[in-house]
Amino acid sequence: MDPSNQNLNPALLKSPKAALRASTNQLQRLILISRLYHPHAHSLSVLSSAVVHVSNTIIRNAALRNHSIQAPSLEKRHQRRSSNEEAHWHFYFLVCLAACQDLGACFPVCEPIGKGLLAMAMRDGSMTAAEANKLMRALEAPKQDAPPSKDESGTFGSWVLDFDLEATKPGDGHIRNLAAQFEELSMHNEFTEGGDFVLE
Repeated sequence: MDPSNQNLNPALLKSPKAALRASTNQLQRLILISRLYHPHAHSLSVLSSAVVHVSNTIIRNAALRNHSIQAPSLEKRHQRRSSNEEAHWHFYFLVCLAACQDLGACFPVCEPIGKGLLAMAMRDGSMTAAEANKLMRALEAPKQDAPPSKDESGTFGSWVLDFDLEATKPGDGHIRNLAAQFEELSMHNEFTEGGDFVLE
């Protein structure tokens, strides 16, 4: 059994949410193990589906934690727990982004995945635009040394990256739309601060 799932009551593992949580925990660990002990595993395109599923769950859970309202009596305990969860989700999100970077180096069609994931995290309030832009520059750094390749985002930009958005607004969860949204969110944040317009 996965160590992160050992504290779960066996009866609770029968619920769909618990099964999803256990599966996500296992996938997170498998992605990390593959990066640590099998450095050439990034050349397997099958890893991209695990990265996308784990990233979707991580971003959704972080957004839910950010938007949940706690009773004052639970606030102190929640702050301690939330700082641990913040570090946990952030670590695994960075692992997923690094996997996206490796996949993009082997398969150019996977390059926009990282940008789309950063757009999702920014849009949902899980990450600031400054941090997302910094990570985007890190993702694009290896591409600057590589010879230019033809843009295949038009051909392969119809992959679904944001499952929740795709379920409610078909077409909006595709990679190409999320990559464009990254640029919009970054520009919007340049002119606003904390949701307020900044006038100089």
